[in-house]
Amino acid sequence: MSLRPSNPSLSSHMTDSNTCATLSNPSSRHHAELSHDSGEKTASLKASKNAEDINAGKGYVFMVLLALQYGLQPLIQKSFIDRFAVNKVSLVLATEVTKILICSSALIFNGSLPEIWKHWSLFSSIKAALLPATCYAFQNWLTQIAYMNLDSLTFILLNQLKTLSAGVCLFIVMGTRQSNLQILALIMLLAAAILLNFRNDQNMGPETVSWEYGIVPVLAASFLSGFSAAVTQRSLQSKGRNSFLLSAELGFYGIIVVVVTTLTSESGHEMLEVGLWKGWTRWTFIPVFTQSLGGLFVGQVTKHAGSVKKGFALMVGILVTALAQYVLERQPLSPEHYASGVLVAFSMFLHTRYPYVYKKKTV
Repeated sequence: MSLRPSNPSLSSHMTDSNTCATLSNPSSRHHAELSHDSGEKTASLKASKNAEDINAGKGYVFMVLLALQYGLQPLIQKSFIDRFAVNKVSLVLATEVTKILICSSALIFNGSLPEIWKHWSLFSSIKAALLPATCYAFQNWLTQIAYMNLDSLTFILLNQLKTLSAGVCLFIVMGTRQSNLQILALIMLLAAAILLNFRNDQNMGPETVSWEYGIVPVLAASFLSGFSAAVTQRSLQSKGRNSFLLSAELGFYGIIVVVVTTLTSESGHEMLEVGLWKGWTRWTFIPVFTQSLGGLFVGQVTKHAGSVKKGFALMVGILVTALAQYVLERQPLSPEHYASGVLVAFSMFLHTRYPYVYKKKTV
Protein backbone atom coordinates (compact mmCIF):
# COMPACT_ATOMS: atom_id res chain seq x y z
CA MET A 1 0.00 0.00 0.00
CA SER A 2 1.41 3.36 -1.03
CA LEU A 3 2.00 6.03 1.64
CA ARG A 4 1.97 8.83 -0.92
CA PRO A 5 -1.06 11.17 -0.57
CA SER A 6 -3.67 10.50 -3.20
CA ASN A 7 -4.25 14.22 -3.76
CA PRO A 8 -1.36 15.94 -5.61
CA SER A 9 -2.28 19.36 -4.29
CA LEU A 10 -2.24 18.03 -0.74
CA SER A 11 1.16 16.52 -1.37
CA SER A 12 2.44 19.84 -2.72
CA HIS A 13 0.99 21.72 0.24
CA MET A 14 2.62 19.36 2.73
CA THR A 15 5.98 19.68 0.97
CA ASP A 16 5.79 23.47 0.92
CA SER A 17 4.82 23.59 4.60
CA ASN A 18 7.72 21.36 5.61
CA THR A 19 10.12 23.43 3.54
CA CYS A 20 8.95 26.72 5.15
CA ALA A 21 9.22 25.27 8.64
CA THR A 22 12.72 24.04 7.95
CA LEU A 23 13.90 27.37 6.57
CA SER A 24 12.43 29.37 9.40
CA ASN A 25 13.78 27.13 12.19
CA PRO A 26 17.46 26.04 12.23
CA SER A 27 16.65 23.26 14.69
CA SER A 28 13.99 21.95 12.35
CA ARG A 29 16.46 22.13 9.50
CA HIS A 30 18.93 20.05 11.52
CA HIS A 31 16.28 17.46 12.31
CA ALA A 32 15.22 17.39 8.68
CA GLU A 33 18.81 16.73 7.60
CA LEU A 34 19.08 13.93 10.13
CA SER A 35 15.78 12.53 8.89
CA HIS A 36 16.99 12.75 5.28
CA ASP A 37 20.26 10.97 6.14
CA SER A 38 18.33 8.33 8.05
CA GLY A 39 16.03 7.82 5.05
CA GLU A 40 19.01 7.43 2.74
CA LYS A 41 20.60 4.91 5.09
CA THR A 42 17.34 2.96 5.33
CA ALA A 43 17.00 2.88 1.55
CA SER A 44 20.63 1.82 1.28
CA LEU A 45 20.10 -0.98 3.79
CA LYS A 46 17.01 -2.17 1.89
CA ALA A 47 18.90 -2.14 -1.40
CA SER A 48 21.77 -4.01 0.24
CA LYS A 49 19.37 -6.59 1.63
CA ASN A 50 17.82 -7.13 -1.80
CA ALA A 51 21.25 -7.40 -3.42
CA GLU A 52 22.33 -10.02 -0.86
CA ASP A 53 19.28 -12.08 -1.75
CA ILE A 54 21.05 -13.06 -4.99
CA ASN A 55 24.20 -14.92 -3.97
CA ALA A 56 26.64 -15.84 -6.74
CA GLY A 57 28.45 -18.36 -4.55
CA LYS A 58 25.18 -20.04 -3.69
CA GLY A 59 24.38 -20.14 -7.41
CA TYR A 60 27.56 -22.08 -8.20
CA VAL A 61 26.88 -24.54 -5.37
CA PHE A 62 23.45 -25.29 -6.81
CA MET A 63 24.95 -25.51 -10.31
CA VAL A 64 27.14 -28.37 -9.03
CA LEU A 65 24.14 -30.04 -7.37
CA LEU A 66 22.06 -29.64 -10.54
CA ALA A 67 24.84 -31.11 -12.69
CA LEU A 68 25.11 -34.13 -10.37
CA GLN A 69 21.35 -34.67 -10.25
CA TYR A 70 20.91 -34.23 -14.00
CA GLY A 71 23.85 -36.51 -14.74
CA LEU A 72 22.93 -39.31 -12.34
CA GLN A 73 19.14 -39.20 -12.92
CA PRO A 74 19.21 -41.50 -16.01
CA LEU A 75 21.08 -44.17 -14.04
CA ILE A 76 18.72 -43.80 -11.07
CA GLN A 77 15.71 -44.09 -13.38
CA LYS A 78 17.12 -47.19 -15.04
CA SER A 79 17.85 -48.83 -11.67
CA PHE A 80 14.47 -48.26 -10.01
CA ILE A 81 11.89 -47.86 -12.81
CA ASP A 82 10.70 -50.20 -15.53
CA ARG A 83 10.21 -47.56 -18.23
CA PHE A 84 8.09 -49.91 -20.35
CA ALA A 85 5.67 -50.78 -17.53
CA VAL A 86 5.29 -47.63 -15.46
CA ASN A 87 2.60 -45.06 -16.26
CA LYS A 88 4.37 -41.88 -17.42
CA VAL A 89 1.56 -39.58 -16.30
CA SER A 90 1.75 -40.83 -12.73
CA LEU A 91 5.51 -40.21 -12.71
CA VAL A 92 5.04 -36.58 -13.77
CA LEU A 93 2.22 -35.97 -11.29
CA ALA A 94 4.12 -37.58 -8.41
CA THR A 95 7.23 -35.55 -9.25
CA GLU A 96 5.34 -32.25 -9.22
CA VAL A 97 3.51 -33.08 -5.98
CA THR A 98 6.79 -34.06 -4.32
CA LYS A 99 8.41 -30.84 -5.51
CA ILE A 100 5.56 -28.80 -3.98
CA LEU A 101 5.95 -30.65 -0.66
CA ILE A 102 9.73 -30.09 -0.60
CA CYS A 103 9.39 -26.38 -1.39
CA SER A 104 6.64 -25.94 1.21
CA SER A 105 8.80 -27.68 3.80
CA ALA A 106 11.73 -25.40 2.94
CA LEU A 107 9.53 -22.30 3.38
CA ILE A 108 8.30 -23.58 6.75
CA PHE A 109 11.82 -24.50 7.87
CA ASN A 110 13.36 -21.10 7.07
CA GLY A 111 10.40 -19.28 8.65
CA SER A 112 9.43 -17.28 5.56
CA LEU A 113 6.06 -18.94 4.88
CA PRO A 114 3.90 -16.62 7.08
CA GLU A 115 5.33 -13.46 5.49
CA ILE A 116 5.03 -14.88 1.98
CA TRP A 117 1.48 -16.07 2.57
CA LYS A 118 0.50 -12.64 3.88
CA HIS A 119 1.50 -10.97 0.60
CA TRP A 120 0.59 -13.82 -1.77
CA SER A 121 -2.26 -13.37 -4.25
CA LEU A 122 -3.70 -15.55 -6.98
CA PHE A 123 -3.14 -12.84 -9.58
CA SER A 124 0.56 -12.48 -8.76
CA SER A 125 0.93 -16.26 -8.80
CA ILE A 126 -0.71 -16.62 -12.20
CA LYS A 127 1.35 -13.73 -13.54
CA ALA A 128 4.62 -15.24 -12.33
CA ALA A 129 4.14 -18.99 -12.88
CA LEU A 130 1.28 -19.88 -15.22
CA LEU A 131 2.96 -18.61 -18.41
CA PRO A 132 6.29 -20.44 -17.95
CA ALA A 133 4.49 -23.62 -16.80
CA THR A 134 2.37 -23.59 -19.96
CA CYS A 135 5.44 -22.87 -22.08
CA TYR A 136 7.27 -25.86 -20.58
CA ALA A 137 4.33 -28.14 -21.38
CA PHE A 138 4.10 -26.97 -25.01
CA GLN A 139 7.88 -27.17 -25.31
CA ASN A 140 7.86 -30.86 -24.37
CA TRP A 141 5.02 -31.56 -26.79
CA LEU A 142 6.75 -29.78 -29.68
CA THR A 143 10.03 -31.56 -28.92
CA GLN A 144 8.35 -34.97 -29.19
CA ILE A 145 6.77 -34.04 -32.54
CA ALA A 146 10.08 -32.78 -33.91
CA TYR A 147 12.00 -35.85 -32.77
CA MET A 148 9.70 -38.12 -34.76
CA ASN A 149 10.06 -36.06 -37.95
CA LEU A 150 13.75 -35.14 -38.10
CA ASP A 151 17.01 -36.95 -38.60
CA SER A 152 19.12 -37.07 -35.45
CA LEU A 153 21.79 -34.54 -36.48
CA THR A 154 19.22 -31.88 -37.42
CA PHE A 155 17.24 -32.49 -34.23
CA ILE A 156 20.32 -32.31 -32.00
CA LEU A 157 21.62 -29.16 -33.67
CA LEU A 158 18.33 -27.26 -33.47
CA ASN A 159 17.34 -28.56 -30.03
CA GLN A 160 20.60 -27.33 -28.51
CA LEU A 161 19.76 -23.78 -29.59
CA LYS A 162 17.74 -23.40 -26.37
CA THR A 163 20.74 -22.06 -24.44
CA LEU A 164 21.34 -19.45 -27.15
CA SER A 165 17.60 -18.78 -27.09
CA ALA A 166 17.82 -18.11 -23.35
CA GLY A 167 20.49 -15.48 -24.00
CA VAL A 168 18.39 -13.79 -26.69
CA CYS A 169 15.21 -13.90 -24.61
CA LEU A 170 17.02 -12.50 -21.58
CA PHE A 171 17.89 -9.47 -23.68
CA ILE A 172 14.28 -9.15 -24.88
CA VAL A 173 12.67 -9.68 -21.47
CA MET A 174 15.23 -8.15 -19.09
CA GLY A 175 17.64 -6.20 -21.28
CA THR A 176 20.52 -8.46 -20.19
CA ARG A 177 23.35 -8.36 -22.73
CA GLN A 178 26.04 -10.92 -23.54
CA SER A 179 29.60 -9.85 -24.31
CA ASN A 180 31.31 -11.01 -27.50
CA LEU A 181 33.31 -13.60 -25.55
CA GLN A 182 30.15 -14.80 -23.80
CA ILE A 183 28.49 -15.30 -27.19
CA LEU A 184 31.57 -17.27 -28.29
CA ALA A 185 31.24 -19.34 -25.09
CA LEU A 186 27.60 -20.16 -25.90
CA ILE A 187 28.58 -21.27 -29.42
CA MET A 188 31.29 -23.50 -27.90
CA LEU A 189 28.69 -24.95 -25.54
CA LEU A 190 26.47 -25.69 -28.54
CA ALA A 191 29.38 -27.47 -30.25
CA ALA A 192 30.00 -29.56 -27.12
CA ALA A 193 26.33 -30.57 -26.97
CA ILE A 194 26.37 -31.66 -30.60
CA LEU A 195 29.50 -33.75 -30.03
CA LEU A 196 28.02 -35.51 -27.02
CA ASN A 197 24.59 -36.20 -28.47
CA PHE A 198 25.46 -37.05 -32.05
CA ARG A 199 27.55 -40.05 -31.08
CA ASN A 200 24.68 -41.58 -29.12
CA ASP A 201 21.87 -40.75 -31.55
CA GLN A 202 23.51 -40.97 -34.99
CA ASN A 203 21.63 -44.16 -35.89
CA MET A 204 18.25 -43.14 -34.52
CA GLY A 205 15.34 -41.32 -36.12
CA PRO A 206 14.07 -41.01 -39.69
CA GLU A 207 16.34 -39.96 -42.53
CA THR A 208 13.92 -37.47 -44.01
CA VAL A 209 13.61 -33.88 -42.81
CA SER A 210 10.15 -32.36 -42.45
CA TRP A 211 10.01 -28.57 -42.36
CA GLU A 212 6.42 -28.30 -41.11
CA TYR A 213 6.47 -31.13 -38.55
CA GLY A 214 10.20 -31.17 -37.77
CA ILE A 215 12.17 -27.94 -38.10
CA VAL A 216 9.38 -25.54 -37.12
CA PRO A 217 8.39 -27.47 -33.95
CA VAL A 218 11.96 -27.86 -32.69
CA LEU A 219 12.72 -24.17 -33.33
CA ALA A 220 9.53 -23.22 -31.53
CA ALA A 221 10.45 -25.54 -28.64
CA SER A 222 13.91 -23.98 -28.37
CA PHE A 223 12.41 -20.50 -28.32
CA LEU A 224 9.81 -21.46 -25.70
CA SER A 225 12.57 -22.94 -23.57
CA GLY A 226 14.55 -19.71 -23.67
CA PHE A 227 11.48 -17.52 -23.23
CA SER A 228 10.13 -19.42 -20.22
CA ALA A 229 13.61 -19.41 -18.65
CA ALA A 230 13.87 -15.62 -19.14
CA VAL A 231 10.40 -14.99 -17.71
CA THR A 232 11.23 -17.17 -14.71
CA GLN A 233 14.53 -15.36 -14.16
CA ARG A 234 12.76 -12.00 -14.30
CA SER A 235 10.27 -13.12 -11.65
CA LEU A 236 13.06 -14.37 -9.40
CA GLN A 237 15.62 -11.60 -9.85
CA SER A 238 13.86 -8.42 -10.98
CA LYS A 239 10.55 -9.01 -9.19
CA GLY A 240 12.18 -10.64 -6.15
CA ARG A 241 9.87 -13.65 -5.99
CA ASN A 242 10.94 -16.37 -3.58
CA SER A 243 12.52 -19.26 -5.50
CA PHE A 244 10.90 -21.96 -3.35
CA LEU A 245 7.51 -20.32 -3.81
CA LEU A 246 7.92 -20.05 -7.58
CA SER A 247 9.09 -23.66 -7.86
CA ALA A 248 6.00 -24.79 -5.94
CA GLU A 249 3.75 -22.64 -8.12
CA LEU A 250 5.32 -24.03 -11.30
CA GLY A 251 4.67 -27.52 -9.96
CA PHE A 252 1.03 -26.70 -9.20
CA TYR A 253 0.30 -25.22 -12.61
CA GLY A 254 2.27 -28.03 -14.21
CA ILE A 255 -0.11 -30.52 -12.58
CA ILE A 256 -3.09 -28.62 -14.00
CA VAL A 257 -1.58 -28.64 -17.50
CA VAL A 258 -0.78 -32.38 -17.32
CA VAL A 259 -4.27 -33.27 -16.07
CA VAL A 260 -6.00 -31.18 -18.75
CA THR A 261 -3.85 -32.53 -21.59
CA THR A 262 -4.27 -36.11 -20.34
CA LEU A 263 -8.03 -35.89 -20.10
CA THR A 264 -8.35 -34.28 -23.55
CA SER A 265 -6.06 -36.66 -25.46
CA GLU A 266 -6.69 -40.17 -26.74
CA SER A 267 -3.32 -41.44 -25.51
CA GLY A 268 -4.08 -39.95 -22.10
CA HIS A 269 -7.32 -41.92 -21.84
CA GLU A 270 -5.42 -45.10 -22.74
CA MET A 271 -2.92 -44.44 -19.94
CA LEU A 272 -5.74 -43.93 -17.44
CA GLU A 273 -7.47 -47.13 -18.54
CA VAL A 274 -4.43 -49.28 -17.76
CA GLY A 275 -4.17 -47.72 -14.30
CA LEU A 276 -2.53 -44.54 -13.08
CA TRP A 277 -0.14 -46.39 -10.77
CA LYS A 278 0.67 -49.22 -13.16
CA GLY A 279 4.28 -50.38 -12.87
CA TRP A 280 4.96 -48.70 -9.51
CA THR A 281 6.98 -50.41 -6.78
CA ARG A 282 8.21 -49.22 -3.40
CA TRP A 283 11.45 -48.16 -5.09
CA THR A 284 9.79 -45.92 -7.68
CA PHE A 285 9.66 -43.01 -5.26
CA ILE A 286 13.48 -42.74 -5.23
CA PRO A 287 13.82 -41.37 -8.82
CA VAL A 288 10.67 -39.32 -8.27
CA PHE A 289 12.30 -37.67 -5.25
CA THR A 290 15.62 -37.01 -7.04
CA GLN A 291 13.80 -35.58 -10.05
CA SER A 292 11.87 -33.27 -7.71
CA LEU A 293 15.17 -32.11 -6.21
CA GLY A 294 16.30 -31.32 -9.75
CA GLY A 295 13.35 -28.97 -10.19
CA LEU A 296 14.27 -27.30 -6.91
CA PHE A 297 17.91 -26.93 -8.01
CA VAL A 298 16.82 -25.36 -11.31
CA GLY A 299 14.93 -22.67 -9.41
CA GLN A 300 17.92 -21.92 -7.19
CA VAL A 301 20.35 -21.78 -10.13
CA THR A 302 18.02 -19.48 -12.08
CA LYS A 303 17.66 -17.22 -9.04
CA HIS A 304 21.34 -16.92 -8.11
CA ALA A 305 23.24 -17.63 -11.35
CA GLY A 306 20.77 -17.09 -14.22
CA SER A 307 19.14 -19.27 -16.86
CA VAL A 308 22.17 -19.20 -19.19
CA LYS A 309 24.38 -20.63 -16.45
CA LYS A 310 21.74 -23.33 -16.02
CA GLY A 311 22.58 -24.48 -19.57
CA PHE A 312 26.22 -24.88 -18.56
CA ALA A 313 25.22 -26.93 -15.50
CA LEU A 314 23.10 -29.27 -17.64
CA MET A 315 25.97 -29.77 -20.07
CA VAL A 316 28.27 -30.69 -17.18
CA GLY A 317 25.51 -33.09 -16.12
CA ILE A 318 25.77 -34.92 -19.45
CA LEU A 319 29.50 -35.37 -18.81
CA VAL A 320 28.66 -36.66 -15.32
CA THR A 321 26.42 -39.28 -16.97
CA ALA A 322 29.27 -40.42 -19.22
CA LEU A 323 31.68 -40.59 -16.27
CA ALA A 324 29.15 -42.50 -14.12
CA GLN A 325 28.55 -45.01 -16.91
CA TYR A 326 32.31 -45.52 -17.17
CA VAL A 327 32.67 -46.11 -13.42
CA LEU A 328 29.54 -48.21 -12.85
CA GLU A 329 28.99 -49.93 -16.19
CA ARG A 330 32.51 -49.89 -17.63
CA GLN A 331 31.43 -48.05 -20.76
CA PRO A 332 34.59 -46.44 -22.17
CA LEU A 333 34.77 -42.70 -22.66
CA SER A 334 35.00 -41.67 -26.31
CA PRO A 335 37.17 -38.90 -27.83
CA GLU A 336 33.96 -36.90 -28.17
CA HIS A 337 33.52 -37.00 -24.38
CA TYR A 338 37.01 -35.62 -23.77
CA ALA A 339 36.64 -32.94 -26.43
CA SER A 340 33.25 -31.92 -25.07
CA GLY A 341 34.65 -31.72 -21.54
CA VAL A 342 37.36 -29.32 -22.70
CA LEU A 343 34.84 -27.21 -24.63
CA VAL A 344 32.44 -27.01 -21.67
CA ALA A 345 35.18 -26.09 -19.21
CA PHE A 346 36.68 -23.40 -21.46
CA SER A 347 33.30 -21.97 -22.45
CA MET A 348 32.25 -21.78 -18.79
CA PHE A 349 35.48 -19.94 -17.99
CA LEU A 350 34.91 -17.44 -20.80
CA HIS A 351 31.28 -16.84 -19.89
CA THR A 352 32.07 -16.29 -16.20
CA ARG A 353 35.29 -14.32 -16.62
CA TYR A 354 34.24 -11.90 -19.35
CA PRO A 355 30.70 -10.58 -18.72
CA TYR A 356 29.23 -7.68 -20.63
CA VAL A 357 30.39 -4.33 -19.22
CA TYR A 358 27.72 -1.66 -19.36
CA LYS A 359 28.98 1.75 -20.40
CA LYS A 360 28.47 4.53 -17.88
CA LYS A 361 26.20 7.27 -19.14
CA THR A 362 27.74 10.72 -19.04
CA VAL A 363 25.49 13.55 -17.91
